[in-house]
Amino acid sequence: MTHLSSHTTQYTARNNYGIGAGGVVYKRINTGVQFLLLGRTSANAEVTYHLPKGTLHIDEPIEACALREITEEAGVKVALKTYLGGVCASYDLDGHHYEKIIHYYAAEYVSEADPMDAEHDFKEWCDTTDALEKLSHNPKREDKLIEKCSTYLRSHKKPFTKNKPKH
Repeated sequence: MTHLSSHTTQYTARNNYGIGAGGVVYKRINTGVQFLLLGRTSANAEVTYHLPKGTLHIDEPIEACALREITEEAGVKVALKTYLGGVCASYDLDGHHYEKIIHYYAAEYVSEADPMDAEHDFKEWCDTTDALEKLSHNPKREDKLIEKCSTYLRSHKKPFTKNKPKH
């Protein structure tokens, strides 16, 4: 019998097959919708943009992984609204070939949380056009997830209401 303690605690590249989860974080504002992007600045000052995501832990539900990773990487609390699909990626590292699937959710912003982890340098709220442009250079084509989330939001439109002043 194999003991769980002899296995890693994550579905990582060490297994040659990775599983992860994350989300398209959005908030509705009076002019439409904004999406949260995470940015990294390389040593040569090139900026790349990403959606928050990370590796699934053994015995962790995928939805729990998405919530945890969004909070850790982006420093925000969210409510998952719908599953947007998975992205499969293949890559080579240190002479080995790896496969990874990342599951994404539409994740409505609720509040700020702990500070974001050190994996990214900054976070930025963008309108749909800006988010699509910034993510279009991402090899995982995360811009397609912004499109899917936008389609979902258009079909689940909520009217904008201002808070009424308290008397």
